[in-house]
Amino acid sequence: MIKKYLEKLYQELYEKKLNLDQENQRLNIELKNIIKFTDTLNKSLDIDFELFSPRKVDEDKHMEIDSLLDKQNIIHEKIRKLQINIKDVDDRIEELEEVIKNIPENQSSTDIPLKQDENIKKQLITNFTDIYDKIKMCDGLAEVDPKRCKLELQMIENKVKYIIQKLDDSL
Repeated sequence: MIKKYLEKLYQELYEKKLNLDQENQRLNIELKNIIKFTDTLNKSLDIDFELFSPRKVDEDKHMEIDSLLDKQNIIHEKIRKLQINIKDVDDRIEELEEVIKNIPENQSSTDIPLKQDENIKKQLITNFTDIYDKIKMCDGLAEVDPKRCKLELQMIENKVKYIIQKLDDSL
């Protein structure tokens, strides 16, 4: 049971890592595109002409370059944080792999102590007595109040599911 849980956790971490890697690739591609576009805009500016011009030339291009540089810095920061997250997830995956690998060595058959076994029996007897009483009540209630009977049967169904789950977990 523990091994299944750890394997499920491993699977979730691995999926998270894949998603983070995809996001990292997407951000790197976006960053490259911004850099290329910024270079293209810089090349399209005529700096020699701007030096001798009394008014501002291509002001919209300069503003766009500035916004692209800001966006580039933001993406750099996102990539840095993403790489930290990826490193953390990688570390957790490695730890989990070690634990999963060592589980058969560490796991020994554990018997339920006799006292705990007695407690389980008492709980089962109490639960089944409760279910039996509700079934008897529903038998007399079925003709008088079918809606109430249906609600009681749903409660019995939920209780039986709960008992089965607890028994499954304890074994």
